[in-house]
Parts: sequence; structure tokens; C-alpha cells
Amino acid sequence: MSAAHSGVGPGADIPRPDSSGLVAGAALGWLGSALAAAYLAGATLPFVHSDRDAFLAVLAIGWLGCMAGAGPTAVMIGWTHPVALLGTALGVGSLAVVVSTLAGWSGPVAWTAQVAGVPLDRAGLLLLAIALAIKPALAITTLRTPERQV
Repeated sequence: MSAAHSGVGPGADIPRPDSSGLVAGAALGWLGSALAAAYLAGATLPFVHSDRDAFLAVLAIGWLGCMAGAGPTAVMIGWTHPVALLGTALGVGSLAVVVSTLAGWSGPVAWTAQVAGVPLDRAGLLLLAIALAIKPALAITTLRTPERQV
């Protein structure tokens, strides 16, 4: 049996990594975004009694989704792929929204709150929900992106 057929050595087929983390991450992202949309639409949710509660719930769900999807992204397409870089930039922006909202700092979240005429936590929730609606699309794009050349 040659090296190419044994699965090792130069020219061997490299199996695609398990994509279940990306699928789980995408599902969690959409779940967090749906939770935020339901709360903002006025739905009564268990354990969510304020804008801050909703913000923290969406933050926790989004964090789990990012943890599930980051590793498979790095393995599948590498950190320097444009899709990975866009996801990283969106993640860093989300972290800035989280820190700004929790600390009550002025900046894009405070500006959004002022323009929309809503409290800071609600503006943070809205911005985080938008990011969580976009990131799953990046995960699906990763699934459709050809593997990087090793």
C-alpha cells in the first residue's frame, strides 16, 4: 500500500475536521439573537426580568457559541482567512460592546442608546444581538469554504 493510499505521507488526503462545533456555534448564535429579539419585542421570558438580565443571557449564549466555533474555524481555514478575520473583528467589537455596556462607558453603545432613546443595557443588547445574527452566517460560510492548503 502506498503512502498516498494509507492516509499518511505527501499527497495523502487530509480529512476535513469535524464541523459539529461550527454547527453548534451557529445554532447558539441564532438562539441568542432570537432570545434578544423576543425580549425586545416584549415577550415574557423565564429568568429575564430586565434589560441587564437579557443582555447577560445573550452574552452567555453568544460566548458559548464562539467557544464552539473558534477552534474548528482555525483548523478548517486558518486564522488568516478573510472569513476568520471578519469573525474575529466582529468578536472583538462584541467584546467592546460588552465591556462598554457593563462598565457604563460612553462610546458607540452610549451613542446608540442616545440616538435610539433607550437605556444603555438595551442598546448593548441590540448591538450584541446584531453581532449574534451575523456570526452564524460566517460559520456557515466556513463550512462551505474549501480547506486551506497545508
